[in-house]
Amino acid sequence: MAITFEKLKSYMPAIGLSRFDATPEGDNNGRILAGFTFGTDETDYHTVNAGVLVSLQENGEYVQIRIFKLIKDDVKVLESKYLKEFSLYLMKANYTSKIGRWCLDNDDGDCYIDWAIGVEDNDKLTENQLKRVMMGLVSSVRSAYAPMHRILKTGNANPPKSREDLIKDILSKLVDIERFDLMSPTKAMKDTAKLLEIIELLDANNVEGVVSILKQS
Repeated sequence: MAITFEKLKSYMPAIGLSRFDATPEGDNNGRILAGFTFGTDETDYHTVNAGVLVSLQENGEYVQIRIFKLIKDDVKVLESKYLKEFSLYLMKANYTSKIGRWCLDNDDGDCYIDWAIGVEDNDKLTENQLKRVMMGLVSSVRSAYAPMHRILKTGNANPPKSREDLIKDILSKLVDIERFDLMSPTKAMKDTAKLLEIIELLDANNVEGVVSILKQS
């Protein structure tokens, strides 16, 4: 026997779970379920409210930690027109995350990250080992939480650029094509939607379209 369910429960405060529901299935198996909240560095998505499932299996020789419900309830993952981009992002995240396996449930759209710890008969799972795994999972969620939501809404993982950054991009593109005559400030430079439209036109080498927008401003 590698670890008992009671021993596993005693580790929960160390990984940030002071309140949880425990469902034992004998001395060496069981499930621990809790809510979990932590912050990110993103202003638009600064708080993550998720669920955590810690399960003890295989007669105390297999521990799995899962952080789930990582997408806000008002975002319907499976209905997003950017579902393909979202799936590709999760695949890429699996290659860059040191700890954690990103998954998407195609039945209900639940997105989660989990990790398993095997405990051999002669080994002991320590509180610090479990804490390191939990910290690794939380770190992965912190870095992916906002990009995942942005992809589902816009198809782009990056935050929207400021108006100043958009103007810089436009001026740089105009310099590249030597259209200095179009660089004078206009009303269009105050409209973010127009700025985005100008960038798209320049990327498509449609200078006449840019001229048309600027003349209307």
